[in-house]
Amino acid sequence: TEEEYLGSKRYIKDKEYFTSKINECSDPLFISSKPDISFKAERKTFRIEETELLEAFSRRLNTSVFAVVLAVTSFYFSRIKENADNFFIGTTVLNRTGEKERNTMGMYVNTVPVLMKPDYAATVSDNISAVSSDILSVLRHQKFNYTDILEESGKGKLFDVIVSYQNAQIVNGETIIEWYSNGMQAENLQIHIEDHDADGTLKMHFDYRTDKFSEDEITTIHTHLFNLLHDCMENPDKKIGELSMLSDSEKQKILKDFNNTTAPYENGKCVHTLFEEQVKNNPDKTAIIGC
Repeated sequence: TEEEYLGSKRYIKDKEYFTSKINECSDPLFISSKPDISFKAERKTFRIEETELLEAFSRRLNTSVFAVVLAVTSFYFSRIKENADNFFIGTTVLNRTGEKERNTMGMYVNTVPVLMKPDYAATVSDNISAVSSDILSVLRHQKFNYTDILEESGKGKLFDVIVSYQNAQIVNGETIIEWYSNGMQAENLQIHIEDHDADGTLKMHFDYRTDKFSEDEITTIHTHLFNLLHDCMENPDKKIGELSMLSDSEKQKILKDFNNTTAPYENGKCVHTLFEEQVKNNPDKTAIIGC
């Protein structure tokens, strides 16, 4: 079957699709610029208690939970990278395109790049709809192998963040699904939404390279993502740049604590007199540096 695909018109169309996407994105954008030291990874897991709200919001936009989470991840990525509007995020696809594959055990999974193009002039709901449409396009071309995509691009990698949605279930009342991380990975960050239990809650696993992130940084990323998600669900007509991702404590620190510059001084003296006194008290210190 694979040999037939490699010689088919579908293979050519899939190749043309990903080539066109690569041509739209000149340079890969990476969430972490720290040097590569090790592939060692750790996992931090959070439970999403607002699953019903998230599912209701997805239905309202006529899309999937995965599309919403992927879109919000792209909003976050864009915001921390100076409003970047053209970059790839990876995702995994089942790659079982026929009845035989769906009924055969084995590793068919493929990793594919999804081109994210956050539009700051459009609403949140319009951006999520665009991401949903792009996901469907990627699924239509999912059989094209990622290593071939990299060869076509001439780049070492196209992304360092993967977002996936895991919802395979065995419903027999006896089987428990436990999904483990092997503690090693190539990507800097993998975000997995797990819905194996079908108990009304979702788990969000952050598998992160320890040479790229600390556990506290992952907690901050999760907090920012969920603040963005909540604002999206409450205000789908907002623009991306209007969304709030900071926690109350971060707002306090940035808006008030950092601006608390009050200092005691002798207010009965003129400014130039105070300046002259500092010159006398600290004659060897630098006063001003001009560029």
